Amino acid sequence: MLAEEHDANVDLVLIGILLMDIKLSEAIKMNKRPEHTKMSSDFAKEFLKDYDLTDEERKIIINSIEAHHGKVPFESIEAEVCANADCYRFIHPLGVFTTAEMLAKRDLPFQEQLKNCYKEIYM
Repeated sequence: MLAEEHDANVDLVLIGILLMDIKLSEAIKMNKRPEHTKMSSDFAKEFLKDYDLTDEERKIIINSIEAHHGKVPFESIEAEVCANADCYRFIHPLGVFTTAEMLAKRDLPFQEQLKNCYKEIYM
C-alpha cells in the first residue's frame, strides 16, 4: 500500500523488504547484529546478479537494504518506503512486545529498555 500510495515501484519495494534482513538471523547467531545490514547488502549484490534487472533497479534495491535503518541516505522513494514498512511492524502490539523482549536480552536496566522501546516505536 505504501509503495502504491507514493508511486514507488512495488516490485522493487517488495524485493528490498524481502532482502533487507535476510542475514539478520545469521548476524545474531554470530553476535554481529549491527552488521546484518552490510551482510544482507553483500548477499543481495551477489544474489541479484542472477536476475534480469537494470543497473538502476539493482541500485535501488541495494540502497533500500543499506538505508533501512536510516544510517545511509535514501536515494529513492522505494528505499524510503522499505524503511517505513520495516518500522510499521513495531506499532502493532506484537511488534511492541517483540521489541521489548529483544531489548530485555541486551541486559539493559528496565528504564533504559523502556526508553529504547519508545525510540523504536515513535522515532
